[in-house]
Amino acid sequence: MIRIRKYTPSDLPEIAQLFYNTVHTVNAADYGAEQLDAWADGNIDMEKWNKSLESHCSLVATENGVIAGFGDIDETGYLDRLYVHRDYQGRGIGTAICDRLESSTGGKITTHASVTAKPFFLQRGYRVIKEQQVERRGVLLTNFVMEKDSYETKIRITEAECRDAGLTEKLVDVWESSVRATHHFLSDDEIRKIRRSVTWKDPFPAVL
Repeated sequence: MIRIRKYTPSDLPEIAQLFYNTVHTVNAADYGAEQLDAWADGNIDMEKWNKSLESHCSLVATENGVIAGFGDIDETGYLDRLYVHRDYQGRGIGTAICDRLESSTGGKITTHASVTAKPFFLQRGYRVIKEQQVERRGVLLTNFVMEKDSYETKIRITEAECRDAGLTEKLVDVWESSVRATHHFLSDDEIRKIRRSVTWKDPFPAVL
């Protein structure tokens, strides 16, 4: 069974290996050997990656202790990385991670999708803003700037994994507005008491 949880720094060595292997196998159909080596040379800046993953909403998918995929999105809505282990392709892991990353933010979501990932994001309602050439170690690689607005995402009932105090406050505000509009039998004091009692459960369900 696949489970999704928050990233921890101890995940990084396995994530780094997953990143390298995925690029050099899954993306090999769309990029040449020189491009793949420029993209993933097997020697990432571990300190820089850990810093960015810790500052973003970063999730990993695991099965029996093995990391099957990971992804992250920053506070602006930029979906930075999304990679699935070469042996776990086609099992909905990328979709499950992406669902949760998208649910953690509001407004516009953007990403720079590889040629390989472009169809995946098109199916999720993203649109291509432009095709571009990016340079990695003196080698040019094609990718696509893609985006969608949060309202374009199909409505689904979910919990936000990477919430903070601000997000929690906004969600409770929405709840209170709805209650005040529909539950006229509740007094102000009762509503305030319920609001104070709101708690949040561990939001990392299994992915079947």
